[in-house]
Amino acid sequence: MIKSILNIQDLFGEDGLKVIDKNNRIIRIQATYFVVVNPNSEAKQYTREQVLRMNDAINSELNHLNLSVLSGEYSGYSIEFDLIFRESETELDATLSAAELEGYGNVLSVGKNSNEKNKKNFFKIREDSEGNVYEIGGITSWHKHIIMNTLYSDFENPDNMYYLIHEIFHTFGFEDATKTGRKNGIMNYPPEKPNKEDSQEIADSVFFKTVDL
Repeated sequence: MIKSILNIQDLFGEDGLKVIDKNNRIIRIQATYFVVVNPNSEAKQYTREQVLRMNDAINSELNHLNLSVLSGEYSGYSIEFDLIFRESETELDATLSAAELEGYGNVLSVGKNSNEKNKKNFFKIREDSEGNVYEIGGITSWHKHIIMNTLYSDFENPDNMYYLIHEIFHTFGFEDATKTGRKNGIMNYPPEKPNKEDSQEIADSVFFKTVDL
């Protein structure tokens, strides 16, 4: 167990760990997400059962992509994901748990959308190149606190899974394609599967705390 102190005021969101396994030529990304399951919340949250399934679903999806690094210091290294999702009763509990974790923690919850009556929507409305209007799938504050739009929160629906993974990559320090100018990959919108450029960004990133084995 690698022990670290996480400050709740970590505004740069450096809440992931990049473990470099030089013997096996693997970069392993580790992070923990405290998922709000409070049924009395303003928006419908994930269930405890969904949180349990999230551990396998998200890690399996990412690891089955067989991502690897193309160039640089870690050229040829495989990238593996070891993400942990744990239930938390309230958003406050999730935030405190993330701050106290011996390692690095993030918060995941669900927010209201424009289809829910008498609720102010806070997900941006966008228009694609063909003039179609849509809401974004989620927001991530300070690369740390994910709030999913209920329209896209069902991660077990193949059409929705990459909206959640897109937000998870924000907690890795990634920025939207609209800011970087990239035309494809996980930070594009709608999100696409992570690709070789995303792999290279993980390998080169100084956002993560890095540990060499």
